[in-house]
Amino acid sequence: MFFKLLSFVLLFHTFMSNIYPEEHMRLLLNLSYFFIYVYTFVEIKVKSVYLQIINDNPGLLEFMKYTCKKSGDENIEIISDNQAIISCNKDKENFYKLIPNYCKFIIYSDPEPQSSTITNKIIIQNTKNIDNKLFDYDICNYTFISFDLYIQNELKQVNYDLNLFFNGNNYYVVNNKIDKYVICFLLYSRYGVYHKPEFCKYKINIIDQNANMVEINENDVLHLYKEKYEVIRVIGEINDDSEESEESEESEKSEESKETSEESYEKINN
Repeated sequence: MFFKLLSFVLLFHTFMSNIYPEEHMRLLLNLSYFFIYVYTFVEIKVKSVYLQIINDNPGLLEFMKYTCKKSGDENIEIISDNQAIISCNKDKENFYKLIPNYCKFIIYSDPEPQSSTITNKIIIQNTKNIDNKLFDYDICNYTFISFDLYIQNELKQVNYDLNLFFNGNNYYVVNNKIDKYVICFLLYSRYGVYHKPEFCKYKINIIDQNANMVEINENDVLHLYKEKYEVIRVIGEINDDSEESEESEESEKSEESKETSEESYEKINN
C-alpha cells in the first residue's frame, strides 16, 4: 500500500511539474505553509501542556533536576590547551584527582529541567580547592546584545561572534569569570581557530544589556554577577610558559619578591 501511494505521489508530481508548473509551485508552497503551521501549533500545545504539568507539580521538577544531576552522563570537562582533555562526572568520588596541576579551569555542565535545549555552563577556575559549594549557581538576569572578538592575523583583522549564549550553551552564570583562557577555549571549540592564551592578542567589543559599548582585551577579566558585570584589569601577570632558565632565577629571589610579582587586579568598569 505504501509503495502504491508513493508511486502515485511521484507520478502526480511529475505530471503537475510538466503540465501545470505554476499551479504545481503554488501547491507546494501552500503545503509547506500548512505543514509549518501544523508543526508550530503542535509544538506550542506540547510545551503548554508540559509547563502546566510542571507548574501543578513542583515536586516533579525537583525530581527531574535530581535525575539529570545523578545520571551517569559526564558533566565535567577538564580544560587544557583550549580543549577538554578529560571528561568525568562530578558525583564520581575523588574526580578532582584527575585534574592536572597545569589545568586553568574546568567546566560543569548542568542541563535545565525546564528545557531540553539549554545547558548552563559553570566555569570553575580554583581547581586546587574543589568544593561542592562551587557547583551551586545562579543565572544572570541579563545577556549582552553582542560579544564580538577581533584578532589581527598576518593579512587582516578577523572577527568572531563569541556570544556567551550559543547553541543552547549558557555561560551567563553568576560568578563566571571570562578571561583569556576561556576566550581561547571558546574560539577553538566553536570555530576551530587555535591561539595560545599566553600569547594571544585580541580585543572584544561588547554591547551590553543597557546598549553600552565596552571594549576589553586579553589583559581583562569579565566577572559576571547577578544584576551586573565588572571588567577587571590584570596587571603584571606572570607568563606560565616562561623558560626554565627564568624559573631558576626566580627560585633565587626572596619570598617577598615572589609575593609582589603575583597578579594584582584593578577594577576598571561596572
